[in-house]
Amino acid sequence: MFPGSWFSSHHLAALLLSLVFVVSPGASFAADPCTNTDLNDVSFRIPKNKHNSRPKGVRKLKLAKSFSRQLHFQVRFGEDTRYTTSDPRNQGDWGKLLGFTTNRIHKNSIRLGWAWNPSAQKIDLGFYGYLDGQRTMERLTSVPTGEWADVSIRFDDGGMSLSVNGIEKSVRGDLGVAGWVPISTWLLRTAYFGGDEKAPHTMHIEVRGIVVDDACVR
Repeated sequence: MFPGSWFSSHHLAALLLSLVFVVSPGASFAADPCTNTDLNDVSFRIPKNKHNSRPKGVRKLKLAKSFSRQLHFQVRFGEDTRYTTSDPRNQGDWGKLLGFTTNRIHKNSIRLGWAWNPSAQKIDLGFYGYLDGQRTMERLTSVPTGEWADVSIRFDDGGMSLSVNGIEKSVRGDLGVAGWVPISTWLLRTAYFGGDEKAPHTMHIEVRGIVVDDACVR
């Protein structure tokens, strides 16, 4: 294919993989994926009877066979993130906030999980990730509404980790992708409610100090 040119089967595979993922209208691409990047602070609004926040978006594609991506931010949940689900069994379902994903979010991805805990009167925060299709959900800590929490996320071709206020959970293992295939990874800059149920009322979540560190692994 394309004899005598730079285009190879590896380039074609990488291109096809990057086209599989549907990008939101607000998506953007990093000119240099091997630099630290500061992103604007954002105030998420999850409307009543919706899952997805406004704004929402996918950012910063990185295409590489070997990669190391890190994300740091602080988050504060508004008083209106207190809620009661219609079905009590859904009260513990995780919402999701910021993270990384490959083209298949239920195959390989990592995000901050969150849920209102009526018993503790706090927001539970935890690890919510998929590694080669295996889902891990684990509460790490709880914070009051109105209080800033410090979050760090790491995603690389050997697994993923997430820490909240210094409490860390790590899952290591193979992504289940052929070693010669470049992997498309994206920054998820969004908030999500639920679970089985949609937001019972409008909710607000503030995020500040977003820094993405995309290290080239050679």
